[in-house]
Amino acid sequence: MAYYTLQDYDAAKSNLEQLRQRSDNYDGNNPNKFRAPIADATERLYIIEREMKLSGQLPATEVEKLGFELDKLFPDARHGQVVELNEKKYKRRATPGAYSLAGNPKFWILSWDHLDSD
Repeated sequence: MAYYTLQDYDAAKSNLEQLRQRSDNYDGNNPNKFRAPIADATERLYIIEREMKLSGQLPATEVEKLGFELDKLFPDARHGQVVELNEKKYKRRATPGAYSLAGNPKFWILSWDHLDSD
C-alpha cells in the first residue's frame, strides 16, 4: 500500500478537474483529445482516494468500510461471486472506472452488493 497525503489527493483532484475543463472548452475536431489523460487522472484519483480511506486519512462511508472488510476476507473474489458474512450475502461487482481509446476498460472499480434474502 502506498502512502498518500492530502496534498496528493488535492493535486489529483485538481488535475482531473483541469483536464475536464480543458476538454469542455476544446473546440477542435478531435473528440478523443483528452480522453486518455482524463482516464489516467480518474484512475490516479480513485487509487489515492481508496488508499486514503483504507488508512483512515479520509472518512469512509459504512458501505465502503463493509466493502473493505469483505475485500480483506475475500481478496480473490471475482465479479459475480457471492459470499457470506454474518449470515448476510454479498455479491462482488466490477464496474469499469474509465475506458481506453480502444474502448476497453482501463481500470475496474470493485464493490459489493448486499443481496436481500427475500
